[in-house]
Amino acid sequence: RPEDRSDIEEKIGDVYMYIGDFKESLKFYESAKEHAPQVEKKYVYDIDIAWILKEQGKAKEAERKLLTVLRYLTSSQKASLATAHNVLAAIYMDRGRYKEAEEHFMKALKLREEIGDRKGMAAVYNNLGILYSNLDNYEKSMEYYNKAKEIYEEINFKDGMATMALNIGVLYVELYDFDKAIELYKDAIKIDSLIGAKGQLIRVYRNLASLYSTLLMEEQSIMYYEKALEIAEEINSPYNKFLLFLNFSSIYINRKDFEKAMEYLEKARRVAEELNDDSVWVSYYDNLIDFYEEQGKFAKAYDMAKKAYELTKNVNENKSSYEYLSYYFIIARLAAKCGKMRSAKIYLRKVFEHPKFNSPIEQRQAYIAYNLGLIYKALRENEKAKEYLNKALEFYSSKGHKLNFKNIKEELSNL
Repeated sequence: RPEDRSDIEEKIGDVYMYIGDFKESLKFYESAKEHAPQVEKKYVYDIDIAWILKEQGKAKEAERKLLTVLRYLTSSQKASLATAHNVLAAIYMDRGRYKEAEEHFMKALKLREEIGDRKGMAAVYNNLGILYSNLDNYEKSMEYYNKAKEIYEEINFKDGMATMALNIGVLYVELYDFDKAIELYKDAIKIDSLIGAKGQLIRVYRNLASLYSTLLMEEQSIMYYEKALEIAEEINSPYNKFLLFLNFSSIYINRKDFEKAMEYLEKARRVAEELNDDSVWVSYYDNLIDFYEEQGKFAKAYDMAKKAYELTKNVNENKSSYEYLSYYFIIARLAAKCGKMRSAKIYLRKVFEHPKFNSPIEQRQAYIAYNLGLIYKALRENEKAKEYLNKALEFYSSKGHKLNFKNIKEELSNL
């Protein structure tokens, strides 16, 4: 029957989405929509398609599709309406439109409450936790994460429990409680291994590897990146392979093994061409910035930074976000290093004018001080550079961020 075929195709699409093969997932969702016998069901499949478009970096197309879905779904289709609001909110969150994201998450939550869908409520609570973490409201983020965690434990939904262990672990990294983060990541690994959630395992392994890198525990970091890459290749997840190739390129850049780093960058480039996604290219150019800067090829690094910055405008519409501030820092520093002093001063002014520059949050202040120190060093204003770098050094030393501590010490040693 057509309805049976469309349901099966949707389930196959779900599997491909879970492992990160968005191209195959989209193919099955579109086929499910084509074979759906009812118009209302076609709109439901449009929600799945919109999610894939979002993951492919086609947020505007996904947004248009979801706004159409919300116009045509009836008030009796509360579960589908809730899902549409949730996906639309996630799109707005990714693009830095946080107020609109919050509004749609709250609409999704209200609908889930009305139909008594506790699992669906937990999913929205989790997303609200991510939203408030992005807004640096860590207390509110933890509140929503704990609400989601409580529901998942009550209904014994293992996948959700693993997700909460991972996301709360990420929050503890933001709070510089690295021991607690490692404990939670390992809890997530146990659950994901038990239920065979391979896509989720990749995420946890990557986060744990990144944290071990922060703690200068390179052997453990490489071990978990290798575990993640092994699974990504096993399930043929292009996006995860792309991210992991970049992770390995960073390891070899830090080791000054630029030939090996380029091997992984080439692998990443080939996957990026296949994915053809602006956000993917931003990540690729970000790694090229480091690749060229570490070799003293500042003009090339500057060009990569400008490319990444221009593409970011297609990905994140919120110019008051930290992502824009980060590029202002990078471009100002690299402009100074390659003698483009006018450009350096323009982007330094953008730094000072950015809404996040005066963040009251201690870790954000340290991040800003660190980057200002690097810019002033590139501008050869050594006293200012020392002032800001020492301020950042004090914070990272007290918090056990060994990687930043080591890097700042090296910057100070040749001032």
